[in-house]
Order: sequence, then C-alpha cells, then structure tokens
Amino acid sequence: MNNGLRRWTVCGGVLFLIACGDEVAPVIGYTPPVLFAGYINGDYIMLEGNRIWPNRCSLVGDTVRIYLYSKGFSEENRIRKGDLVRLDIFPGTDSLIGTGKVLFHMARYHERNTSYTINAADSSDNAKSVAIRALSLGRYRGGAVDLDNMMVRTGPVGGTPGEMLLISDASIRGGLE
Repeated sequence: MNNGLRRWTVCGGVLFLIACGDEVAPVIGYTPPVLFAGYINGDYIMLEGNRIWPNRCSLVGDTVRIYLYSKGFSEENRIRKGDLVRLDIFPGTDSLIGTGKVLFHMARYHERNTSYTINAADSSDNAKSVAIRALSLGRYRGGAVDLDNMMVRTGPVGGTPGEMLLISDASIRGGLE
C-alpha cells in the first residue's frame, strides 16, 4: 500500500528524494548518443553501452571516433566482460566508406578474449574488409551519424584465439557529442 510519503533532503549539497511505500522511484536512465544494431557472427546484437561504459561519438580533429559497448560491458580487477568496438572514420569519405578510410577494432571478452583490428593499410588484404554506407555523417558537434549496410570481415589478431569475425546488416545511428 502506498502512503504517498515523500521527502526531499539536502545532504552535503546533494539533493535526495526519500520515498516510502511500495512505489519505487525510477533510476536515472542512460540514453546512448550512438547505437549499433546488427549481426555479429550470426547473432543479432545491439551495442547500447551503459552508464559506466557509455557509447561515445566525437570528432577528433577531422576524424569521427565512435566507441560502442555491450549493455553488460564491465571491468572488475582489470578483467573485462562483453563487447567493445572502436571505429574511426577518416576524412575524405563520401557515402561509401571502405577499408582504406577507417580504423576498426573489436574486442570480445567472453569465454575467450579475442581482438580484431582493420586499419587503412589493410585495404589490399582481401581477408580484411570494411564496407559501410553513410546516409549522414555530420562532422560537427551535434551532427547526425547514420551508417547502414555495415559489413566487416576479418580474422583475429595474431596471438588471440577466436573465430573469423563477420558483421553484417549492421547500422550505427546517433549524433556527435
């Protein structure tokens, strides 16, 4: 039964809401500025980040830098769990973005830790490829980021176990912070 008792309390300059009854106050949510959705090795995955490991999309010089984390991504005692993607999109790209204009890095911290990296120098390596269609890529604060038809294919970085990485039918949507 909710008796409706609520009280605001200030403690050390911080405002607290104290609520009594069966009503639970909502936790401040996390809304990612950029979101990945697509297939990774056949599984549909959303990389939404979380409050501790938030997704980020920023401009570094004239390069768009995107960090994406799985919802449950965590680190405890220097041991990580979950998926992490870093995507740098270099200037000079138009609506079709290929291997020569990106730095792509993915780390999968699951039963086995596996890392994947594709950089611009890999454009002549047929075993490594990135293809993305940019519907919008505003290179300014608040600019829209709308990438779709993302395809990535590569093997694991030498020295890390794991299978080939295949990302397909993926999109990244959001805005630059």
